[in-house]
Amino acid sequence: MKRGVVIIGSGNVAWHMTARLTNAGLAVQLYSRTDKDIPDYNKYFPDSVCITDERSIRKDAAFYILCVNDDAIRQAADIISFPLGADQVLVHTSGSVSSDILRYKTRLYGVLWPIMSLTKLREVQHPDNIPFVVTASNQEAEYYLSRLTEKLTHNFSYADDALRKKMHLAAVISNNFSNHLYALTYKYCVDNHIDFDKLNPIIEETIARMQGINPAMLQTGPAVRNDLITIQEHLDMLGSDTALKKIYQQLTNSIINMYKKS
Repeated sequence: MKRGVVIIGSGNVAWHMTARLTNAGLAVQLYSRTDKDIPDYNKYFPDSVCITDERSIRKDAAFYILCVNDDAIRQAADIISFPLGADQVLVHTSGSVSSDILRYKTRLYGVLWPIMSLTKLREVQHPDNIPFVVTASNQEAEYYLSRLTEKLTHNFSYADDALRKKMHLAAVISNNFSNHLYALTYKYCVDNHIDFDKLNPIIEETIARMQGINPAMLQTGPAVRNDLITIQEHLDMLGSDTALKKIYQQLTNSIINMYKKS
Protein backbone atom coordinates (compact mmCIF):
# COMPACT_ATOMS: atom_id res chain seq x y z
CA MET A 1 0.00 0.00 0.00
CA LYS A 2 2.92 2.33 0.68
CA ARG A 3 3.86 2.13 -3.00
CA GLY A 4 0.69 3.98 -3.91
CA VAL A 5 -1.78 3.81 -6.76
CA VAL A 6 -1.73 4.57 -10.47
CA ILE A 7 -5.01 5.77 -11.97
CA ILE A 8 -5.39 5.63 -15.73
CA GLY A 9 -8.05 8.04 -16.97
CA SER A 10 -9.14 11.51 -15.93
CA GLY A 11 -12.94 11.47 -16.13
CA ASN A 12 -15.66 11.39 -13.48
CA VAL A 13 -14.72 8.13 -11.77
CA ALA A 14 -11.00 8.95 -11.86
CA TRP A 15 -11.75 12.29 -10.20
CA HIS A 16 -13.55 10.74 -7.25
CA MET A 17 -11.05 7.89 -6.94
CA THR A 18 -8.26 10.45 -6.76
CA ALA A 19 -10.17 12.43 -4.16
CA ARG A 20 -10.85 9.43 -1.93
CA LEU A 21 -7.38 7.96 -2.19
CA THR A 22 -5.48 11.21 -1.65
CA ASN A 23 -7.75 11.99 1.31
CA ALA A 24 -6.73 8.61 2.70
CA GLY A 25 -3.09 9.63 2.45
CA LEU A 26 -2.13 7.39 -0.46
CA ALA A 27 0.31 8.47 -3.14
CA VAL A 28 -1.61 8.78 -6.42
CA GLN A 29 -0.17 9.07 -9.89
CA LEU A 30 -2.77 9.89 -12.55
CA TYR A 31 -2.22 9.29 -16.25
CA SER A 32 -4.28 11.21 -18.81
CA ARG A 33 -4.01 10.96 -22.58
CA THR A 34 -4.19 14.76 -22.85
CA ASP A 35 -3.34 17.66 -20.59
CA LYS A 36 -6.89 19.10 -20.76
CA ASP A 37 -7.87 17.93 -17.27
CA ILE A 38 -4.46 18.26 -15.65
CA PRO A 39 -4.92 21.85 -14.37
CA ASP A 40 -8.03 20.86 -12.39
CA TYR A 41 -6.27 17.86 -10.86
CA ASN A 42 -3.25 19.95 -9.94
CA LYS A 43 -5.50 22.56 -8.37
CA TYR A 44 -7.69 20.26 -6.29
CA PHE A 45 -5.23 17.43 -5.64
CA PRO A 46 -1.80 19.06 -5.32
CA ASP A 47 -0.39 15.97 -3.61
CA SER A 48 -1.12 13.79 -6.65
CA VAL A 49 1.23 13.48 -9.62
CA CYS A 50 -0.35 13.96 -13.05
CA ILE A 51 1.33 12.77 -16.23
CA THR A 52 0.50 12.51 -19.92
CA ASP A 53 3.48 10.40 -21.00
CA GLU A 54 2.73 6.69 -20.58
CA ARG A 55 6.47 6.01 -20.38
CA SER A 56 6.44 7.82 -17.01
CA ILE A 57 3.88 5.50 -15.41
CA ARG A 58 5.26 4.10 -12.17
CA LYS A 59 6.33 0.48 -12.38
CA ASP A 60 6.27 -0.13 -8.62
CA ALA A 61 2.69 0.85 -7.68
CA ALA A 62 0.59 -1.52 -5.58
CA PHE A 63 -2.55 -0.94 -7.66
CA TYR A 64 -3.35 0.12 -11.22
CA ILE A 65 -6.93 1.36 -11.59
CA LEU A 66 -8.44 1.78 -15.06
CA CYS A 67 -11.06 4.55 -14.86
CA VAL A 68 -12.13 4.67 -18.50
CA ASN A 69 -15.18 3.97 -20.64
CA ASP A 70 -16.20 0.34 -20.99
CA ASP A 71 -15.04 0.09 -24.59
CA ALA A 72 -11.60 1.52 -23.71
CA ILE A 73 -10.65 -0.87 -20.88
CA ARG A 74 -8.50 -3.18 -23.00
CA GLN A 75 -6.74 -0.21 -24.61
CA ALA A 76 -6.12 1.35 -21.19
CA ALA A 77 -4.70 -1.91 -19.87
CA ASP A 78 -2.27 -2.01 -22.79
CA ILE A 79 -0.92 1.40 -21.74
CA ILE A 80 0.77 -0.54 -18.93
CA SER A 81 3.51 -1.81 -21.21
CA PHE A 82 5.61 -3.50 -18.52
CA PRO A 83 4.85 -6.82 -16.77
CA LEU A 84 3.14 -6.54 -13.41
CA GLY A 85 4.78 -8.09 -10.38
CA ALA A 86 3.53 -10.94 -8.23
CA ASP A 87 1.81 -8.62 -5.75
CA GLN A 88 0.58 -5.84 -8.06
CA VAL A 89 -3.16 -5.66 -8.75
CA LEU A 90 -4.92 -4.41 -11.90
CA VAL A 91 -8.59 -3.43 -11.79
CA HIS A 92 -11.19 -1.60 -13.83
CA THR A 93 -14.17 0.30 -12.45
CA SER A 94 -17.01 -0.80 -14.74
CA GLY A 95 -20.18 -2.40 -13.44
CA SER A 96 -20.99 -4.17 -16.69
CA VAL A 97 -17.66 -5.46 -18.05
CA SER A 98 -16.30 -8.84 -16.97
CA SER A 99 -13.21 -8.85 -14.81
CA ASP A 100 -11.71 -11.50 -17.11
CA ILE A 101 -10.95 -8.82 -19.69
CA LEU A 102 -7.82 -8.22 -17.59
CA ARG A 103 -6.82 -11.88 -17.26
CA TYR A 104 -4.19 -11.62 -20.00
CA LYS A 105 -2.23 -8.97 -18.06
CA THR A 106 -1.80 -10.56 -14.62
CA ARG A 107 -3.13 -13.19 -12.23
CA LEU A 108 -4.16 -10.49 -9.71
CA TYR A 109 -6.99 -8.57 -11.29
CA GLY A 110 -10.56 -7.55 -10.61
CA VAL A 111 -13.16 -4.82 -10.49
CA LEU A 112 -13.71 -1.95 -8.09
CA TRP A 113 -17.14 -0.56 -9.00
CA PRO A 114 -18.80 2.35 -7.17
CA ILE A 115 -22.60 2.16 -7.16
CA MET A 116 -22.93 5.89 -7.58
CA SER A 117 -23.56 8.49 -10.25
CA LEU A 118 -20.35 10.51 -10.15
CA THR A 119 -19.68 13.92 -11.65
CA LYS A 120 -16.35 15.68 -11.76
CA LEU A 121 -16.01 18.71 -9.45
CA ARG A 122 -19.20 17.77 -7.58
CA GLU A 123 -18.83 16.26 -4.11
CA VAL A 124 -21.02 13.29 -3.26
CA GLN A 125 -23.06 13.45 -0.09
CA HIS A 126 -21.56 11.08 2.49
CA PRO A 127 -18.57 10.02 0.33
CA ASP A 128 -17.31 7.71 3.08
CA ASN A 129 -20.41 5.58 2.54
CA ILE A 130 -20.45 5.22 -1.26
CA PRO A 131 -21.25 1.54 -1.91
CA PHE A 132 -18.44 -0.28 -3.72
CA VAL A 133 -18.60 -3.75 -5.23
CA VAL A 134 -15.40 -5.78 -5.36
CA THR A 135 -14.75 -8.60 -7.82
CA ALA A 136 -11.43 -10.42 -7.55
CA SER A 137 -9.65 -13.06 -9.62
CA ASN A 138 -8.63 -15.05 -6.55
CA GLN A 139 -8.40 -14.85 -2.76
CA GLU A 140 -5.08 -13.05 -2.86
CA ALA A 141 -6.45 -10.34 -5.14
CA GLU A 142 -9.52 -10.10 -2.92
CA TYR A 143 -7.31 -9.56 0.12
CA TYR A 144 -5.36 -6.74 -1.52
CA LEU A 145 -8.51 -5.12 -2.94
CA SER A 146 -10.24 -5.28 0.44
CA ARG A 147 -7.39 -3.34 1.99
CA LEU A 148 -7.61 -0.72 -0.74
CA THR A 149 -11.40 -0.47 -0.66
CA GLU A 150 -11.30 0.15 3.08
CA LYS A 151 -9.51 3.40 2.21
CA LEU A 152 -12.35 4.40 -0.11
CA THR A 153 -15.52 3.60 1.82
CA HIS A 154 -17.12 2.03 4.88
CA ASN A 155 -19.62 0.27 2.64
CA PHE A 156 -18.44 -2.45 0.27
CA SER A 157 -19.40 -5.98 -0.71
CA TYR A 158 -18.17 -8.80 -2.90
CA ALA A 159 -19.76 -10.13 -6.07
CA ASP A 160 -18.79 -12.27 -9.01
CA ASP A 161 -19.11 -10.91 -12.54
CA ALA A 162 -22.63 -12.26 -13.07
CA LEU A 163 -24.06 -10.72 -9.90
CA ARG A 164 -22.25 -7.42 -10.40
CA LYS A 165 -23.72 -7.12 -13.90
CA LYS A 166 -27.21 -7.66 -12.49
CA MET A 167 -26.52 -4.98 -9.88
CA HIS A 168 -25.39 -2.66 -12.66
CA LEU A 169 -28.65 -3.23 -14.54
CA ALA A 170 -30.60 -2.40 -11.38
CA ALA A 171 -28.54 0.79 -10.96
CA VAL A 172 -29.19 1.86 -14.56
CA ILE A 173 -32.95 1.38 -14.21
CA SER A 174 -33.19 3.09 -10.83
CA ASN A 175 -30.79 5.97 -11.50
CA ASN A 176 -30.30 6.61 -15.20
CA PHE A 177 -33.93 6.02 -16.15
CA SER A 178 -35.31 8.08 -13.27
CA ASN A 179 -32.89 10.91 -14.11
CA HIS A 180 -34.15 10.83 -17.70
CA LEU A 181 -37.70 11.23 -16.38
CA TYR A 182 -36.52 14.24 -14.39
CA ALA A 183 -34.93 15.65 -17.56
CA LEU A 184 -38.16 15.20 -19.51
CA THR A 185 -40.11 16.76 -16.65
CA TYR A 186 -37.70 19.69 -16.55
CA LYS A 187 -38.28 20.32 -20.24
CA TYR A 188 -42.04 20.07 -19.74
CA CYS A 189 -41.81 22.61 -16.90
CA VAL A 190 -39.74 25.03 -18.98
CA ASP A 191 -42.13 24.71 -21.92
CA ASN A 192 -45.10 25.41 -19.65
CA HIS A 193 -43.51 28.16 -17.51
CA ILE A 194 -43.39 26.02 -14.36
CA ASP A 195 -40.64 26.31 -11.75
CA PHE A 196 -39.06 22.84 -11.67
CA ASP A 197 -37.58 23.56 -8.22
CA LYS A 198 -41.10 23.39 -6.80
CA LEU A 199 -40.87 19.62 -7.38
CA ASN A 200 -37.66 19.14 -5.39
CA PRO A 201 -39.41 18.49 -2.03
CA ILE A 202 -41.59 15.70 -3.46
CA ILE A 203 -38.57 14.19 -5.26
CA GLU A 204 -36.52 14.25 -2.05
CA GLU A 205 -39.38 12.75 -0.04
CA THR A 206 -39.82 9.95 -2.59
CA ILE A 207 -36.19 8.93 -2.09
CA ALA A 208 -36.09 9.44 1.67
CA ARG A 209 -39.11 7.29 2.51
CA MET A 210 -37.82 4.26 0.58
CA GLN A 211 -35.13 3.50 3.16
CA GLY A 212 -35.67 -0.11 4.16
CA ILE A 213 -39.13 -0.26 2.61
CA ASN A 214 -40.36 -2.01 -0.52
CA PRO A 215 -41.17 0.86 -2.94
CA ALA A 216 -44.26 -1.04 -4.06
CA MET A 217 -45.77 -0.26 -0.67
CA LEU A 218 -45.39 3.48 -1.26
CA GLN A 219 -46.97 3.94 -4.70
CA THR A 220 -49.40 6.83 -5.02
CA GLY A 221 -50.98 8.68 -7.94
CA PRO A 222 -53.83 8.21 -10.41
CA ALA A 223 -52.53 4.93 -11.89
CA VAL A 224 -52.47 3.00 -8.60
CA ARG A 225 -56.01 4.30 -7.94
CA ASN A 226 -56.99 3.34 -11.48
CA ASP A 227 -58.28 6.90 -11.88
CA LEU A 228 -59.00 6.69 -15.60
CA ILE A 229 -60.52 10.18 -15.81
CA THR A 230 -57.36 11.89 -14.52
CA ILE A 231 -55.14 9.63 -16.61
CA GLN A 232 -57.02 10.52 -19.79
CA GLU A 233 -56.88 14.21 -18.93
CA HIS A 234 -53.11 13.96 -18.53
CA LEU A 235 -52.77 12.16 -21.85
CA ASP A 236 -54.84 14.85 -23.54
CA MET A 237 -52.59 17.52 -22.06
CA LEU A 238 -49.54 15.70 -23.44
CA GLY A 239 -51.07 15.33 -26.88
CA SER A 240 -48.35 17.25 -28.71
CA ASP A 241 -45.47 15.75 -26.71
CA THR A 242 -45.48 12.29 -28.22
CA ALA A 243 -42.32 11.07 -26.45
CA LEU A 244 -43.46 12.00 -22.96
CA LYS A 245 -47.00 10.84 -23.74
CA LYS A 246 -45.73 7.38 -24.73
CA ILE A 247 -43.66 7.07 -21.56
CA TYR A 248 -46.63 8.23 -19.46
CA GLN A 249 -48.82 5.56 -21.05
CA GLN A 250 -46.25 2.78 -20.59
CA LEU A 251 -45.55 3.58 -16.95
CA THR A 252 -49.23 4.06 -16.18
CA ASN A 253 -50.06 0.67 -17.67
CA SER A 254 -47.21 -0.93 -15.72
CA ILE A 255 -48.48 0.53 -12.44
CA ILE A 256 -52.08 -0.48 -13.16
CA ASN A 257 -50.98 -4.04 -13.97
CA MET A 258 -48.84 -4.30 -10.84
CA TYR A 259 -51.66 -3.28 -8.54
CA LYS A 260 -54.51 -4.90 -10.43
CA LYS A 261 -56.71 -6.82 -8.04
CA SER A 262 -56.87 -10.50 -8.83
